[in-house]
Amino acid sequence: MTVYRDAQLTMSAAQSDNATAATLDRRMPYTGDLEIEWQPNDQQSEQVESGAIASVSASYRPTESVTGTYNTEMKGKGMGRLLKGGFGAGATTLVSTGLYQENFYPGTGPLFDCHTWQAVRKLLDGTDAVSTFIGMCVNSMEFSMDNAGVLKLAVEFIGRTIDKVGAISKASVSAVSANRFTFAGFSAYTGTLTEPTGTTLGSAVTALTDLRTFSIKIENNLTDDDFRSDGSGLMAQPTVLRRTITGQFEARNTAAIQAFRTTWIANGTTPLVVNFTAGTADAVQFVLPAIRLTNPPTPNADGNQPRVTNQFEVLSNGTSTQPMWCVVRTDDTAL
Repeated sequence: MTVYRDAQLTMSAAQSDNATAATLDRRMPYTGDLEIEWQPNDQQSEQVESGAIASVSASYRPTESVTGTYNTEMKGKGMGRLLKGGFGAGATTLVSTGLYQENFYPGTGPLFDCHTWQAVRKLLDGTDAVSTFIGMCVNSMEFSMDNAGVLKLAVEFIGRTIDKVGAISKASVSAVSANRFTFAGFSAYTGTLTEPTGTTLGSAVTALTDLRTFSIKIENNLTDDDFRSDGSGLMAQPTVLRRTITGQFEARNTAAIQAFRTTWIANGTTPLVVNFTAGTADAVQFVLPAIRLTNPPTPNADGNQPRVTNQFEVLSNGTSTQPMWCVVRTDDTAL
């Protein structure tokens, strides 16, 4: 029986350059719909010609590009390539037999990895609609945990072009049995911070047990209009401009959470470590040496349980090795 679940999404390793497709070899799970689209810049000439209806010959296409989003539940396997493409820098180290640690942090650019992606939509007659997108770069990534939810990842892409004759890939299914990171493994810490190493997780000394939700977004601010006189009408590999990292968490309004407000009033910053664990060893960790609140952290006073939403920006404090780390514990042997 052919069902819509036969649709598939596949990605490659990093391309050698943004114009050359790479081998599609990793099947990627997704949620919702496949929302990656080719964007031809179709134009109609403004030249005045005879006839009541515009001529076909008056249509032209000076440029094209690709945009899209990718949504998934964060899992303990198969995400390394994508995370390195979004953060810009990453490395993997063997911790112990069968356990690897992947450390990702903001690279300096100006160019990050781009990949080939392929979306396959199953048609009702059993055939496949294949779209292969080349030069796909991560413009932003957002990790989010809702209250009593699962850790999710949302990615925005900018791409170069579509392969108009691409064949369906035969990549094997990746990470189907890998652990998800649920609310049951969610914890947070502040206070004196210890940076992660290649084989040890980061840490902070004071537990924050009142967080209800958490999200963090990395925006790479890629150029999306770098069309050049190379005879192709296609974008050059996007350049990473000034990046921003922002986030927020909702929490029960306790003294520990009010400490963030006190620091905000003094125009100070606070370290924050957020952990998600699953299974016996899988982990995703966000280590933030210096966050500064960006909104008035005012709790409700309406008779309901006092809660507050703290929005923040991640800053470089000048002393930590990196402004942030995303650390993943996995049994993937490579990114």
